[in-house]
Amino acid sequence: MDLGSGQVRVGADTDVEREWLKRILERGIRSVGHALREGVVPGGGFGYVHAAKDFRAVTGLHPEEQMGLDCVGRALNAPALRIMANAGVQAPGVRLEEIREAGSPFVYDIPTGTVVDAFAAGLVDPLPVMREAFRLAVAGAATVLTVDTLVLRRNPPKMVKP
Repeated sequence: MDLGSGQVRVGADTDVEREWLKRILERGIRSVGHALREGVVPGGGFGYVHAAKDFRAVTGLHPEEQMGLDCVGRALNAPALRIMANAGVQAPGVRLEEIREAGSPFVYDIPTGTVVDAFAAGLVDPLPVMREAFRLAVAGAATVLTVDTLVLRRNPPKMVKP
């Protein structure tokens, strides 16, 4: 991608739809800017899967520290597992193991049902976006761990509007 400028025209049937499309376009442009500045990692949550492999190599920790490390390692696999499950992939855990064995930068391409090189297939996520998502997840988990009481609704109300 060459640095330069361009013009994008957004058309839609209604003003509301046009504004929605413009917001999506602006987010995409910001993501491309992040990717140009800091790079990309394998997408679809598989960047986290490959990072989780490094957690297994850590040894000599106190048992409680090891439990925490194991929890983070399992949590790093959750986005890829959820994406595959939502797409109807059969046995996502088995597919995840295939990806681990293939190593970085391989990912599972859901439309083709194959293991592919993320960079060759264009299945990548901007590093800053992934880093910020991870930071927010850790902050949320830390809050839950340090709170005395957590209230969860058994049947939370469903949102009908985005």
